[in-house]
Amino acid sequence: MRSVTYQSIQDAFTSLVGTDTLLDAEKTAFRRSFVNAYRDAWYGALWDFGITTAAITPDSFGQVDLTTVTDYDQALGVYRYDPNKSSDVTQYSFRLESGKLTLNDKRTTGSSEGTADSATTIFSLKYRKQEPIFQGSDYSATSTYASGDVVYFTETGQTGYEGDWYKASATTSAGESPYNTSGSWTKQSVSHELSQHVLHRCYADWLMADSQHSKAAIALNMADNYLFISLDRLERESGQTNSTSVVGYTSALSNGYAHV
Repeated sequence: MRSVTYQSIQDAFTSLVGTDTLLDAEKTAFRRSFVNAYRDAWYGALWDFGITTAAITPDSFGQVDLTTVTDYDQALGVYRYDPNKSSDVTQYSFRLESGKLTLNDKRTTGSSEGTADSATTIFSLKYRKQEPIFQGSDYSATSTYASGDVVYFTETGQTGYEGDWYKASATTSAGESPYNTSGSWTKQSVSHELSQHVLHRCYADWLMADSQHSKAAIALNMADNYLFISLDRLERESGQTNSTSVVGYTSALSNGYAHV
């Protein structure tokens, strides 16, 4: 995924509003606008950088504990074989309940319902990844952090550490920062596809707060245009178009569909 940093968007925003630096209150307002804008864009489409697949093995009840799936957020489909690697793909229906995904027709114990597919024990889960997190506290060298904690970190004088959000990928001890213990932290990158949209959404919010409503409308229109361009590129260049499946009469009868 081509990405940019949170700090680069904040710097561009600072230039748009016509100042050299942002006050603390302005940084807080920018952060709030940024989070809302990025979340809206992230869930607005099946972005190629936000979708992935993982191999899963249901237990004898046909269930998969989704907490074991890396970076899982939302299930989009379950398949026999990886749909990105095979043309011989069967898609299965499922339900979600209490953090678990259940394939009803894959039970072998606990119920007589359905028949197990003994030839297929591994399935492919297509899912939306968790969105990057741009919220948390400033990093403290005297604090310890658990896996999943997010901090805003700056290492003065070090290129690449001018100020960004980092998520702990492991428990850290006091003083283990994203700079000196980089293996324990993951920078929360901003997709290049969404960067201009988010920047101008933040600018529109700032103009609205400053009662510059006409300029805010222009900035919001620009933000929408940038998003539409990215959506068009997603469809044209990533091939994210879904074909329509039509069941013919003979095929429908052989698969048990009633004739109306």
